[in-house]
Amino acid sequence: MLHQVDGVWHQTLVQSNVLSFAQKLLPRKVKLVRHGGPLSQLLDELGASTILRLDVIQDAQVVLNLPKPLRKNP
Repeated sequence: MLHQVDGVWHQTLVQSNVLSFAQKLLPRKVKLVRHGGPLSQLLDELGASTILRLDVIQDAQVVLNLPKPLRKNP
């Protein structure tokens, strides 16, 4: 997971034990709507405009580890 903390991009390792899962590659009739939140900003910065894969998790156990700042390569 990528997100901003105090204006700096961080990466958080997400571990999950999926109990109920569905997946669809290149879903049709799905419209991507953005409302200006953090995920919308990230998608805009990445230039994402098309949904390539849609994952739906109905039931899971999830662990979020502490975020680590992303380092720029020298």
